[in-house]
Amino acid sequence: MPPLPTLIVGTFKTPLLHTLTFNPTTSPASLTLTQTSPAIGPHSFLALSPSKQHLYATAWTTPPSTVAYAILPDGRVDLINSAPVRSRNGYVACDEGYIYSVSGPGGEVFERRAGDGGVGRLVQEISFVEEEVAAAAAAAAAASGNGSSNGDGGDSKANAEPKHGDFGGLRHGGHSGDLSPDGKALYVADIGRNCVWTYAVDSSSAGKRDHLTLGEKHAALRHNDGPRHTTPHPNGRVLYVLNEHSSTVDAFSLSADGLMLKDAHSVKIIPEQNDARLYWADEVRVSKSLLYDSGSKAPRFLYASTRGLEVGTKGCVAVFALSEEGRMDECVYMYETATSGGWANAVEPAPEGCGGVEGVEFVALTDSEAGCVFMLAFDGRVVREVARVGVEEAATAVWL
Repeated sequence: MPPLPTLIVGTFKTPLLHTLTFNPTTSPASLTLTQTSPAIGPHSFLALSPSKQHLYATAWTTPPSTVAYAILPDGRVDLINSAPVRSRNGYVACDEGYIYSVSGPGGEVFERRAGDGGVGRLVQEISFVEEEVAAAAAAAAAASGNGSSNGDGGDSKANAEPKHGDFGGLRHGGHSGDLSPDGKALYVADIGRNCVWTYAVDSSSAGKRDHLTLGEKHAALRHNDGPRHTTPHPNGRVLYVLNEHSSTVDAFSLSADGLMLKDAHSVKIIPEQNDARLYWADEVRVSKSLLYDSGSKAPRFLYASTRGLEVGTKGCVAVFALSEEGRMDECVYMYETATSGGWANAVEPAPEGCGGVEGVEFVALTDSEAGCVFMLAFDGRVVREVARVGVEEAATAVWL
C-alpha cells in the first residue's frame, strides 16, 4: 500500500509545526495529527524545496527571520538554521538555488546552502519603498513629456487601516512572492501600494550583478484592490492575482519574458450580491490533480478563498473552470466555509495523484478561528468537507 498523503501545517501564534496524515480510503475519510515538532517561532507561511526534503518558513520572531528545516522520514521537521530579515515577512518561495522572502517594505534573496539546504548567504535586498519612488519619478517624467497622466491606480491611501492590524507592514506593503514556472521571473503582490511588482531573475549572476532586476510596477485595475497573492499558470503565459480588498481575481496575460502584465479579465470570488467590504480575500491556487492532460499539466480549475472580516461572516472558496490556455470561465461552485476563517482560510490543492480517488481533487483548508484544518473534496461539480482535525491557530499547509 502506498504511503498516505501527508501535510505540514504552520501556525500564526505558536512555535510549533504539525504533521497531518490524510486517509481518503476510510469511511468516512480521516485527517490525523501524527507529529508535532518544535519550531523557533510562529510560521505563517511555508514553502517546500523542489525535492520536498527541506521546508522554509516565515518566522515571526524577534527579530523576524527566514527559517530552514529538514524533513525527516517520519514527517517530523528538524531545524537547520535561520537568518534575520529586515521586516516581518509574509511569504517565502524557493527554487533549487535560492530562497526569496517578502515583507511589507521589501524583501531578501538568500542562497540555499548546497550541503544541508540551510539559509545561506544574503544575495540581495530589495526595497519596495525605493522602487515606489523610482516608479513615481518615471511616471511624472512620462506625464510631463506628453502632458497627461495614465492614473497610476496605486494610491495606497485608498486602502483603509486594516481591521485586524497591520502585521508589521504586511497589510500596507508587499505580501507575497511567486516564481514563474521557468524560474526566470518573480511576482510580488503589494497590498498597500496596490500593485504587482515583477522582477527578472538572474541565477547566473554569481555576485557580478543583481540577482533580481525590476521589470515593472503594474498598478492594480481598481483603486481598492489590494493585491495579496499571485499564482502563475503552468504554461507561464498567465498570472492570476488575488485582490484582498475587492475580493476579485484578475488573470493577466504575460509578455514573452514574463515581466509585463496585460489583457486582464476578472472574476468576483464572493457571491455576486455580497459586499466586498465584509471580506478580506486570502488565497488563489490552480488545481494540481484535475488536469486537462498530465503531460501538459494544464489545470482545469482555479480555487480562490476569502475570509469574513467579522466572526459572524463566513468565508468562501470559489471554484472557477479554466480553459486549457488558462482563461477563467464560469464559477463552478461557491463553497461557504464553516467560519470566517479567522486570519487563514488558505487553500492548498493536493498534488497530482495524491489521494488516489479518480476524478476527485482534495484541497486542504486552514482555519485559525476554529483552530482546524479541513479537507475538502471537489469532483468537478461540488465541493464538500470530508474530514477535519484540530490545529490551534492553523495558518497554511503544504503537501509532502
